Amino acid sequence: MFKKALIATAVAATLAPCIATAAESSPHTLTGNVGFFSQYIFRGLTQTDTDPALQGGIDYSHSSGIYLGTWGSNVSQSLYNPANMEWDFYGGWAKTFGDFGVNVGALLYYYPGGEPAPGEKYDTTEVYAGGSWKWLSAKLSYAVTDFFGGNQTTFPASFSEGSDGSMYVELNATFPINEALSISAHIGQQTVEGTAPGVDLDYSDFKIGVNYLWGGFNFGLAYKDTDAEEANYTYLKGAESVFIGDSAVILSVGKTF
Repeated sequence: MFKKALIATAVAATLAPCIATAAESSPHTLTGNVGFFSQYIFRGLTQTDTDPALQGGIDYSHSSGIYLGTWGSNVSQSLYNPANMEWDFYGGWAKTFGDFGVNVGALLYYYPGGEPAPGEKYDTTEVYAGGSWKWLSAKLSYAVTDFFGGNQTTFPASFSEGSDGSMYVELNATFPINEALSISAHIGQQTVEGTAPGVDLDYSDFKIGVNYLWGGFNFGLAYKDTDAEEANYTYLKGAESVFIGDSAVILSVGKTF
């Protein structure tokens, strides 16, 4: 959950300097990133049962604006049985025009071996479009497949049909205080299609945080919460009930190379 919003943010953040550098040397740029998080949050929901997460990715960009990348993180087997890894693949086009930027692409969330039911998959594909102005950005993500396995076969109590068409709208801000310190804010709205009568899986989430660059590393501290209905976002882990939309503080450290 830093989850997928991180991917679009990281790509957008790296593209501008990459394009500038490309004019002086090669039009091709390859970067990598690695990070350690106190837990993995995706759209306000924990993906690791509040346990720590190790994440990393590789991004390729061209001066034309085309980019491709892959990114991975550990996830909870309790959520994506029996998968314990999320592996994402994405590509698109992003360009800046003065203070403005655009970003369009597609993203596959892949959970190796994960099966919510025999023959069914958690794997999800979304297309997205976003825009930015200085330190503000907005993005719309649209699921063209079932949304993380949600359909009447895998979860008959929650869905009456497939969940393709589910959408996530988000607004993000990262305001620099100085060269090292920045503050960030995020708000998002998730809508889930195909739910059964009386089941509401729609929710909003928000996050506020600070980031500090020191010694080539990015240190982060953030607080997040959601208004997700606890009854619909709670599962049993052994004898323990886990509400994945609960409020949380997230610590992180990362590096781009």
